[in-house]
Amino acid sequence: MYEFRPSTSTDNKAQEWKPIDWDAFHNRSERIEKERWAVQPPIEKNLYIEDPEIANMSYAEVQRFREKNFKMTAHFDEGGSDKIIPNPVVTFKQAFGPYPKMLAEIERQGFTDPTPIQRKTLAFLLPALLHIVAQPTPRMDRVGPTCLVVAPTRELAQQIEKEVSKYHVCVYGQGDKLQQIRKINAKAEIVVATPGRLNEFAEKGIIDLSGVSYLVLDEADRMLDMGFEPQIRKIVLDIQPDRQTVLTSATWPEGVRDLASKLLRTPIRVVVGSLDLQAVHTVTQSVIMCSENDKRDKLVEFINGLSKKDKAIVFVGRKTMVDYLTVEMMEEGLYVQSMHGDRDQHDREQALNDLKTGKIR
Repeated sequence: MYEFRPSTSTDNKAQEWKPIDWDAFHNRSERIEKERWAVQPPIEKNLYIEDPEIANMSYAEVQRFREKNFKMTAHFDEGGSDKIIPNPVVTFKQAFGPYPKMLAEIERQGFTDPTPIQRKTLAFLLPALLHIVAQPTPRMDRVGPTCLVVAPTRELAQQIEKEVSKYHVCVYGQGDKLQQIRKINAKAEIVVATPGRLNEFAEKGIIDLSGVSYLVLDEADRMLDMGFEPQIRKIVLDIQPDRQTVLTSATWPEGVRDLASKLLRTPIRVVVGSLDLQAVHTVTQSVIMCSENDKRDKLVEFINGLSKKDKAIVFVGRKTMVDYLTVEMMEEGLYVQSMHGDRDQHDREQALNDLKTGKIR
């Protein structure tokens, strides 16, 4: 047990308590922060050149397009910027026409029009590549990566890695540290990382984040659910405040709203679909309790019990499981198709079309 004994000193000076001037403390902190980032070169951000055809779209045309495409909305939050939000593009050529090399690479990959099948990765990756090339500082003079993508899990980080494997390094827990360090030292343009491993490398001085000017927080809601908020906030402290930031989230709970309000400056909030995640009342939901070993047999039993008019979509957690389950179902005499990010766009579209036309069920 500890006993607190008040001071018995008779020295009046020792008894004097000076109030803390919090305003002065805050001003000093801001001044130090500004001095820290003042040495960084300016960031080139204004790269988008609106296609004349898109710029001339009427308000009614814009609203019809957004309504038709998953009831999209785009707006500044209350008290945000008074700038005009660009109209939505219909083709990649309209978005990247002024950048022929970028457009040629997109077309080489077989993309023409943005579709729901193309994952949101392209939405932040393609602008990131333009951002990297457009910066005034020569690449060899830059410190660390220019673009940082933070993802909640190793699996998601690896998925993003495949999209930009020629330009970036992927950093995640349980991976080969030496290989990751070699890639970082080779001055990777883009780093994809999970919060835990990224913080570890930053604390050890293996990676310098002060040169990051394009930050992506992918699936922010999942990262918060996994308890990564302290790591995210710590990461952001090492990144220049004048950066461009992209935050994606499937849901919009209070925790994500609070994080966005602190990390983003007058952001445009784009909502695809609805934030109301309540189940459709016309759908009957059933839960089948079974052991892990019985799942496959239960699935086959369920599918065999469907009528000729019924159709089924089976979701699994990993792309490898998609391929495995597809083979298993075909061995059972079922005609099935598979879809995941590693398949060609044509194959994915064909799978959707086969389901729509009834070629598969």
